[in-house]
Order: sequence, then structure tokens, then C-alpha cells
Amino acid sequence: MKQLIEPFNSRKMYRATLPLSERHPLHVAHSRMSRQSTPAFNMHYALELGLVLSGRFRRYYRNWSVDLTAGQVWLCGIWEPHGYLALEPSPRILVFSSLPEMPAMTGFQQPPFDWIAPFTVPPQKRPWVGTKDRRIFLALGRRVVDVLERNQKQRDILLRLLFLEIIVELCAGWSFPAKDRKAPPDCYLTVNKAIQTVFNSRRLVTVREVSKACGLSESAFAGLFFKVMGIGFPDFSLRYRLNGAKEELARSLQPIKMIAASWGFTDKSHFHHVFFKHYCCTPAEFRKKYAAIPRP
Repeated sequence: MKQLIEPFNSRKMYRATLPLSERHPLHVAHSRMSRQSTPAFNMHYALELGLVLSGRFRRYYRNWSVDLTAGQVWLCGIWEPHGYLALEPSPRILVFSSLPEMPAMTGFQQPPFDWIAPFTVPPQKRPWVGTKDRRIFLALGRRVVDVLERNQKQRDILLRLLFLEIIVELCAGWSFPAKDRKAPPDCYLTVNKAIQTVFNSRRLVTVREVSKACGLSESAFAGLFFKVMGIGFPDFSLRYRLNGAKEELARSLQPIKMIAASWGFTDKSHFHHVFFKHYCCTPAEFRKKYAAIPRP
């Protein structure tokens, strides 16, 4: 499976894509962001873990925002709408983008560790880096930068290990969700059938359809999917189609109505409503600002 996601780059937002695959499930970017006058909004399938190395950085989630400074970490879940704003002084950041499968299927004998949980709880309840612990994460950040700059043969392995180490340090002392939220260790293989069904189609995929394909009742499937992914299946499917429509808006000259229909949005007004809800701009405004192809 290969999923294209957008790199975290304020100057090329929504333009370029980077490939993540089973062979390369993790990408790490190190950059300095330019100060922005307004926040940029996005969502993507990949899990995101960011670390501020210097400067100040503001993260927006639904009904909540938080300012981060050097040594602090942010997380972003699967298809989670989010925004960001670079503040003075211009922040230098590290951003890990990971296919959810990579941490989800990482296992150790004892004690068991839920790698996905920090990404799936509400933003306000995620682990937080306090003042006294920021030096730990700055040291980890320096190690990541060193690995990126040396470009050695084992770089990918070292970056995966550092990604996991940051998560472990971040969760030290954090209260994991209640046990009844945790899913069986092999459940990702079942849920992956539903994910692939969504990725292989532009149309609206229903819970009834995928639950049957997974051999589960609709209620059992819905509960399992949420436990594993931290998002309900209808929202997962909707946000995938929204992301596809957004990418097509930027790279083609097709009318908005046609793009909406091709991604399963039969009602243009509904497409307009949900697009604005997730990206804080209309489809037409998005195209005007980020189109890769100049309009005639």
C-alpha cells in the first residue's frame, strides 16, 4: 500500500506530496518555518508527531489551540483536521509523518504499550511536555537532526527507533486510556480491509458494506474501527474523499461541481459545507490560493 501525504512546509503547502509505503512507513522533515499572518489548515491519513527545536509555534484543533515552544511536542491523529501558525521568532521544527500501521504493529513482550493511544485521545488529553522535561526532547531532537545530516546507511532504522523513543518519553507518567478502549493486538489486520476498501474507491463506502467484508456485525465493526483508529468509520471515509477532492482542486481545471461528484459528493452545497468545516475556506478559495495549474 502507498499513501501520498503532504509534507509540512508552509511555503509549498498542498503542492508537493511525499510517498509513504510499507517499505518506507516514516518520513522526517527538519525545517524552519516563515512567520504567517493567518493559520493554514490540513488533514492527512498519516500520524504526525512534531517537535519544536526553537521559536514558537501555535497548533489549532477543533475548539482548541495551544502555543508551543522549544522542547515541546504535538501530535495529530488519522484524518484529524488541524491548523498551525508560525510565531515570532520563526520556529525550527521536526515533523515525523508515519503510516499508522508502523507503530500499531510494533510489539514488545512486557509490559504492553499502546503506541496509537496518544494520537487518538482528544487533543486536550494528550501527553504534555512540561518545563522540566523539555531538555529531554531537545536532546532527542538533536539526535534526530544528527541522523538526518549524516545520511548513513542505517538512517531509516535509526529514525524509526528515535520516533518510538520520543513516544515512550512523551508517555512517561501519562495515564493511558481505560482498558476497555484497547483493541485486540491482531485487530489491525481486520480493520485494514476496510481501509483498503476506502483507498481503492472514490465513492461513498458504507459501514454495512465494509462490516460485511470484515465478517463482523455493523455494531461490532464500528466499535473495533474506532478503538483501533481513534475515529469513526464514516468520518474516516468522508475525510479521505475530502482530501482527494482537495488535491484534485489544486492540480486540475475541472469545475468544482464535477470534482465533488467524482469523489462521491452528489450535492455541491454539502461539499462546500464540509470542505469549509475541515479546511476553513471554500473550495473556490482553496483553488485560488493553492492551485498548481494557472487558470486561463
